Amino acid sequence: MGKFHHPIEEEETFANLRALFWVRVSDLPASFCKFTNLRKLGIFFTCINFSKLKEFLDADIVSHKLEILHLKCGDIDAKNHSKMLDLNLSHYENLFKLHLNRFKVELSRYNQLPPNLTKLTLRYTWLKEDPMETLKKLPKLEILELGYYSYMGKKLMVCSGEGGPSDCFPKLQVLEVDGSSALNEFLVEEATMPKISKLTMRYCYRLNMKVPDRIKDIMNSELAFFIFLESFV
Repeated sequence: MGKFHHPIEEEETFANLRALFWVRVSDLPASFCKFTNLRKLGIFFTCINFSKLKEFLDADIVSHKLEILHLKCGDIDAKNHSKMLDLNLSHYENLFKLHLNRFKVELSRYNQLPPNLTKLTLRYTWLKEDPMETLKKLPKLEILELGYYSYMGKKLMVCSGEGGPSDCFPKLQVLEVDGSSALNEFLVEEATMPKISKLTMRYCYRLNMKVPDRIKDIMNSELAFFIFLESFV
């Protein structure tokens, strides 16, 4: 996470760089646009750098070839910070893996997420609104990991909208929910998530579930049901 020690004039040094982890947002060079072949990027930041991080990601200077992006906040008290990061990553058309860790984020508009996203991991994002209403619209999402304290609400609902059940997580194969201790209701509407093959729930205590039989069968066959339940309907 140190600073770049080479003169930025040495463009050939970085021209073919494919991966960069973990660089502080405050250390990013002004001519980052020269990293034209970057495929993987991990950025470490603090809450006071929110504006700089947003400015950096919104600008058209990051490689259009970027495929994997990790964003992590280093503030211990990030949960109590009043600022929420409103990201617009829709112009990252080649990005297929996104990992957000330890900061509050706005996820109310799916059209601000990468259109070709296949894997999304959230950890310590402290979401208050059910993220499924937004994320279900991502047409290519295959893996969704809701890690510890990613969602603080009581209900998680997988329900169809205007497009019908088949348009609700049409490609999702894996759903993992970890450590959502406040969660007390998980509802899956019939015919949604038609491709689901693994559904894991860990440490979600006092959870009431209303899911189709095919979901029950998947959870039982995978032995992936690591929670204490009050009811399983």
